[in-house]
Amino acid sequence: MTITNTAKCILNQVPIFVHAPVNILITELQNQLALMQAKLDVLQEDKVEMQARIDHLLAELKLSKSQKYGKKSEKAPRGTFNETEQHKSTEPPKHHKKGKQTLAAHLALPLIWHIQVSAVH
Repeated sequence: MTITNTAKCILNQVPIFVHAPVNILITELQNQLALMQAKLDVLQEDKVEMQARIDHLLAELKLSKSQKYGKKSEKAPRGTFNETEQHKSTEPPKHHKKGKQTLAAHLALPLIWHIQVSAVH
């Protein structure tokens, strides 16, 4: 069997793997297909796991928000806003008495006399 010049030109332009026996090519493609299918299976399993994790985290977030901002959140005791609230006494505030009040004994002011001396001529 002789190869014509036209066939030689065509064979030179075709990639080398076409010259390989067809059985080897099919086996190689089947191996690549099996490898890609295995990778696809792993990625699909990862996707299912990630979606389950996302769903779980969204459920936790929803529960946390309902506990924080729900109807009962107003009734639940919270931390104090500032230090003055921490030291606040449980007694009701005393109302100021109306009218003139005397100073406490420990706050009494000393009595100071001012004498005015006038010059006599």
